Amino acid sequence: GRRYVGAVAIDRTVEQELEQARQLLLATIEATPDLVGTANMSGATLSLNRAGRAMLGVAPGADLSSLYIAECHPPWAAALLLDQAIPAAVRDGSWSGETALRHRDGHEIPVLQVIVAHRDDRGEATFLSTIIRDISLRKRDEQALRDSEARLQAVFEHVPFEFWACDHEGRCVLQNSASMTNWGRHVGSLASGFAGSEDARRKLAADTRRVLAGETVSEEVERLLEGRRRWYHQLIAPIRSDERVVGLIGVHIDITERKHLEDQLRQAQKMEAVGKLAGGIAHDFNNLLTAIMGFSGILLERHRPGDASHRPVEQIMKSAERAAALTGKLLAFSRKQVIQPRLIDLNAVVRDLSGLLRRLIGEDIALDLDLRTELWPVLADHAQLEQVLMNLAVNARDAMSNGGRLGIRTGNAPAAAEIPGIPQGDHVVLSVSDTGGGIAKDVLPHIFEPFFTTKRPGEGTGLGLSTVYGIVQQAGGQVTVNSREGEGSTFSVHLPRAEGSAPNPSGPHPVIRLRGNESLMVVEDEAQLRDLIAEMLRGAGYRVVVAASGEEAIGRYVPGVDFDLVITDVIMPVMSGRELAERLRKGGSKARALFISGYTDNIISAYGPLEPGTAFLQKPFTAETLLRKVREVIDG
Repeated sequence: GRRYVGAVAIDRTVEQELEQARQLLLATIEATPDLVGTANMSGATLSLNRAGRAMLGVAPGADLSSLYIAECHPPWAAALLLDQAIPAAVRDGSWSGETALRHRDGHEIPVLQVIVAHRDDRGEATFLSTIIRDISLRKRDEQALRDSEARLQAVFEHVPFEFWACDHEGRCVLQNSASMTNWGRHVGSLASGFAGSEDARRKLAADTRRVLAGETVSEEVERLLEGRRRWYHQLIAPIRSDERVVGLIGVHIDITERKHLEDQLRQAQKMEAVGKLAGGIAHDFNNLLTAIMGFSGILLERHRPGDASHRPVEQIMKSAERAAALTGKLLAFSRKQVIQPRLIDLNAVVRDLSGLLRRLIGEDIALDLDLRTELWPVLADHAQLEQVLMNLAVNARDAMSNGGRLGIRTGNAPAAAEIPGIPQGDHVVLSVSDTGGGIAKDVLPHIFEPFFTTKRPGEGTGLGLSTVYGIVQQAGGQVTVNSREGEGSTFSVHLPRAEGSAPNPSGPHPVIRLRGNESLMVVEDEAQLRDLIAEMLRGAGYRVVVAASGEEAIGRYVPGVDFDLVITDVIMPVMSGRELAERLRKGGSKARALFISGYTDNIISAYGPLEPGTAFLQKPFTAETLLRKVREVIDG
């Protein structure tokens, strides 16, 4: 009948420790920034930590039992997991790789995923666990790096020069395609793969050693590439890290075109210097020739054929005329002639000269004309264009000592047709070709230089092509030559297209009489020429008043007693001829003006360019030339 109290003591230390461990593990899983979750073998979600819910867009208290693996991933990733990853985890225990999650709003999240298959005591897989890390930021960084590398690679490949880099041992570690194309693939050391001569290879190896020792090499090098000689600017510099040379970087910039342009500039400067020299002596020489030719003409009038003095004077006149022609060629080369341009049809120039050209080139050379219809007009001096055509034809004839064919072609060159060395715009082209022996390479750069000739002494002055060059340049055009030894030569004259239409003169030329009785004033500061011109004019019946300066001419003009023509030098002390003509007009004079000068065009223009249509006569001139010009101006 007694009552007893019974007690059972259960030691829960291990249980509490396990619970504490479970809570610690859950807290750790909840705190991790990666997705940690479990699923049964059917793919239904069993657990998902806070980070996983955030990645998928699942609310914190939402039921997970209806959330399956396929719903957590985009289709391609779900197929990868179900078909490959999970079977591999069941077979091997775990699987890892890159997949993607799908947020509830539909956007994909690139992830790195680990799947582990858990087994029971019998070894059967009972559930799956996964750890998923968001790698969006890493992916963005990787893509940004790839984009940056692609941009750098594109720049590296498309830089307009050869580029490479080497390590400290001289082994090439970087090389763009331009370098590989022109230098060969650098395998091993920089110089070993160099596609150049042995000397060039040794030079490059020596430069590499200098740079690896800390120097920077910057120099111009010449190289034979595919049979063509080219120039490069070579720059090789050390790459340093912590003041230590760890490699080198090198570039080769092709400067062949620049070298050619420098050569052309030097050539142009040399030719310009000769032109300035020619222009500098032209004035005094022309005044002397005017006096020689003028007084010789007067003496010829006094000593008729049969007179013992006639032939010596005639030879003096011919020598003076040859000297005047020589001066004219020098001025044409220097582009300092005073020209009177007008609209010209090149076809008409060629046709008018064709008969003379056939006689000039001889019977053993055939003349072929190919003249384009509807040819554009050009603005040029007619006489000068005739001289260009004659000089080119003579040059072609001399190149065909055994006969051949001389071809003359004209054509239009629209602005769209870009020709190296030719200014932009529409051009008219005159081409003269021959079937001669061509021009040697060493001769070709000098053909337009004055006095340069390959002919023997006494066979030519060497001024033919230089005259062509100067005339074409002064007309705003360009002359080019295409020639190869044994294949003949073609000279092409490019002249700017002019607006308007060239006149087509027809009918006989009017006969100009050389005498008259009009009243003329001659204004010339050089007494010898002044007296000579006055004597020429008086001998032809004119009434002449002379003046030594513009001021004296103004003083000799009496209002109401006008002159028919004033012949005046363009450049004189104190008052120029142009200013004198203006002063006379303002004073009421109706006299026309004829300007004369031995100066070159650029010097005349410095005192005020002559207006288009102004009557002008270039010294030296003969009595006949002067009298014809006087009648031409007076008769209007």
